[in-house]
Amino acid sequence: MGCGSSSNGGGAVINQAVAAPPYNGPQVEYQFVNTQVGMTMKMFAFSEGNEMASSDIDSFYPALSSKMAEGYHLVAYRNIPGQTQTAFLSTTAKFPYQGIFMKRQDEPNQSFKLLIEKSSVQATRIRGGLIPLFGAVETQGDSSHLIASIAKNTQNGGRFVCMGSSGQMTSSGFGNMISGKTPVCGVDLFFEIPDGPSESCVYQTVVVPLQTSTKVGFGGASSTVNCDWIGSFHGPLSQGWKLVSIFFDMSTTMNMQSLTTSNVNQNTLWIFEKPSAVVNDPTSRYEGKMIEFQFDMKVGFMGTSSSISWEPKILEMGRNGWELATILDSPGVQTAGFAKAALKLMMFFQRKILR
Repeated sequence: MGCGSSSNGGGAVINQAVAAPPYNGPQVEYQFVNTQVGMTMKMFAFSEGNEMASSDIDSFYPALSSKMAEGYHLVAYRNIPGQTQTAFLSTTAKFPYQGIFMKRQDEPNQSFKLLIEKSSVQATRIRGGLIPLFGAVETQGDSSHLIASIAKNTQNGGRFVCMGSSGQMTSSGFGNMISGKTPVCGVDLFFEIPDGPSESCVYQTVVVPLQTSTKVGFGGASSTVNCDWIGSFHGPLSQGWKLVSIFFDMSTTMNMQSLTTSNVNQNTLWIFEKPSAVVNDPTSRYEGKMIEFQFDMKVGFMGTSSSISWEPKILEMGRNGWELATILDSPGVQTAGFAKAALKLMMFFQRKILR
């Protein structure tokens, strides 16, 4: 287990590590598919079931399928953080999305199909009022149906790959919103279905708490995030598991310590996989590395822009045998001022242990 090294591309690696010895295992090839997803907000969608937001994200899924048919594994399909484009007086915004694919050098020739299951998430306020000035506000999300979908679609050899927002949002109704129900947000789950025989995998979910403290002052705002990233990553890996995805489950508790200081507690759900044939074997199969990546975002009249470019770092890691597991946006901001902010994300890599 280690931390990141070097600084290249747009943005900077902020956790340096001692150089590791050369890796004699197979390299990992990466491919990137860039798209522009349009998301449209709907006005006056207050009635229950009314569409509040929509997107054209489904139109780009054939491009992802084509790359998988060439034998590449989909790692993630997600937005490039800090980048949006809007037209004057338009309710539609364009978000750059990127599909990240990989293939190990020693893999046999094969192809895969992409299976997408549509789902949704919704949170409910279970304690507190509309604002956290007079005590804690607690909301609870329910991710059980997402976990059930993963179990259902992987029992016959399929693999869970990732999940992400579909850009769809439906109103819970004005009365339900006042009583604490958030809008229903669409979620797409991505699965890899092999064309030929394949080993089946089992999955486990680990809940990892995270706390974000944010202070606002005359110079802007800054956040401190407390989470046991390394321990939560290394523990399952040391028992033979492999990380697949991390996501926030919408369960939060927010406290205002003062008018300038707030604390938010959240849960992250870490999903790990292991071949069914070795599910009871605790021998570690992968080593892991987490890279913290910081980048700048600017707010303009027609949208936002950021300096991030993670491709060079991912390609560099691939040359040393590292497989990207997931990229997670860190909550809060590192620093903020007028129309600018410094944001951070974490990239989780793993590679087979050579014996």
